[in-house]
Amino acid sequence: MATKSQLQDLELYDHISRCIDEGRLPVHLPERVSAGYGFGSKCHACDQSLTHREIEYSVEDPRNAAAPLSLHLGCYVIWQIECVKRLRKQQQDRANSQPVTPTKSSPIAAGENERGTPATRHT
Repeated sequence: MATKSQLQDLELYDHISRCIDEGRLPVHLPERVSAGYGFGSKCHACDQSLTHREIEYSVEDPRNAAAPLSLHLGCYVIWQIECVKRLRKQQQDRANSQPVTPTKSSPIAAGENERGTPATRHT
């Protein structure tokens, strides 16, 4: 499969997203990627063969270091885009779920109003 056509293939994006959802591909940003001509193995993302005319991208699978993931370039790029989206969402969810506690310098904590003057209580 050609890279340009892969990057424009919305069905491939959906397929790779499902692979992640189902645990067939990890949410992972590899530190190293190796590349070489394919030798007939299947792409872990699209299940198509990596032929001897195509470049195969290989990364360590964090779930099983002995069995690397093999992907077409386009599949690798789409997988990484999806991983970044999911990792960013996890970070945002964690940040949004942490309670905000007033600090000593906060007007709320010091019993002041938003202008920094002492808050008055009307009774």
